[in-house]
Amino acid sequence: MKKCLVLGCSHSAGSYVSYSDKAEFPETIDTVKGYYSFIDIPDIEYTVYAVSNGGYLNFAKIIANMLSSDIFQPGEIGNFDFVLIQETFEPRILMTNNNPEWKLNDKVENLKHHHLLPHEEVINFAHRPESKEEVKVDQTFIWDRHNVEYKNNKKLMDWWIQVVKDNSAKGYLWLITKSAITYINHVLQRLNIPCYILSWHQGTNFIAKPFHTWCRYLNLPLLERVIYKNLDFYVYHEDKNYIGHATINGNKEIGKLLTKELKEVL
Repeated sequence: MKKCLVLGCSHSAGSYVSYSDKAEFPETIDTVKGYYSFIDIPDIEYTVYAVSNGGYLNFAKIIANMLSSDIFQPGEIGNFDFVLIQETFEPRILMTNNNPEWKLNDKVENLKHHHLLPHEEVINFAHRPESKEEVKVDQTFIWDRHNVEYKNNKKLMDWWIQVVKDNSAKGYLWLITKSAITYINHVLQRLNIPCYILSWHQGTNFIAKPFHTWCRYLNLPLLERVIYKNLDFYVYHEDKNYIGHATINGNKEIGKLLTKELKEVL
């Protein structure tokens, strides 16, 4: 039985369904079965750590804690045969307390699922614009598909606003992210643990890729282009201009693509 460590943001927290239209975020997690549950390769046990609003900085902290920490067993990272990173919308500088309250869900089949909820935040810079300069939206093709007026639209969710694609508006935040990426690669290479990446977003992929000296990007399309091509694959509320996370059908689609690619490398 191979053991896989999965690190991701809320896109790795499970499969989502529509929630109350009156809610600020009109979606909720329906099941902890995410894309990892639909990888059709036998004899793999997945241990998932999903950090809502989190990113590479949090993944680095998890790995560091698995080396030596009161939260994990010392050297726990060495128990995994490979790591799967779900790359998200960076830079995400989400800091938590030293002993975050991981929500441990019951083991489901070959899955151990943990979810760190937003209330554990201490600092969250994420994608909040810092100035009145014109923002850049990296997912314009999504909004165009739904005829959404995204320019100067203050109703857009913060994490859709991309002000850092050219690596200038928030260069110091990218420095933190790149340092976290470097640390992850250094540790996993030293321990000889293979690491594979599924990328969600073109802007992050472009900036982060040169810093991955050990972790390998899987030969997959960007997940935003997989999910948002089909209304059955994600949560969408037209009245709120709300484009959400993957449904169970969306995660099945990702799982199908991952199955093909992981069979090539495992």
